[in-house]
Amino acid sequence: MAKHARFINEYVDEKALEVLYVPSAENLADVFTKALGPAEFERQRRGLNIGDVTKA
Repeated sequence: MAKHARFINEYVDEKALEVLYVPSAENLADVFTKALGPAEFERQRRGLNIGDVTKA
């Protein structure tokens, strides 16, 4: 197991961190890791409260 994974497991074991499952439909971090269509990109951008820089 990678060093960073052991670090996470220690925090989980100590109840200092809880890892939760988040379905893709609710995961706003997807905008940083996946290619999204325009509608999904806009939904996630708004969900993260990131302004539209094209309308400055």
